[in-house]
Amino acid sequence: MPVRPVRGAAPRPDRRLGAMTGPDAATDPGSAPPPARYRLQCVVHRESASGIIIHDEPIFGLSEDAAVADAKARFAHLLAGRSGSAALRDAAGRVVWSTQQKASAGVPKPL
Repeated sequence: MPVRPVRGAAPRPDRRLGAMTGPDAATDPGSAPPPARYRLQCVVHRESASGIIIHDEPIFGLSEDAAVADAKARFAHLLAGRSGSAALRDAAGRVVWSTQQKASAGVPKPL
């Protein structure tokens, strides 16, 4: 005779790897998808012989909104009062966010 689950009992493993079931339909936190990888590509204008700095770095985010928020913060840090442009691309190469900013007046530029 099969045993019926008791209400409020701890979740029990499902037959599928990483899945959990139970009376409260709890899921295994280890089964969350890994963060998606995005590419932040920036061009920052500066006063020097070459005139620009080019940045291309990975951004990891659990959602597109989280990746965009991280990209905005990183771009603001890289600009440091200078002008430049940035684009955030997803794994397929599509632009999911882009911006262009002119230098801020009155903000000291780093040496």
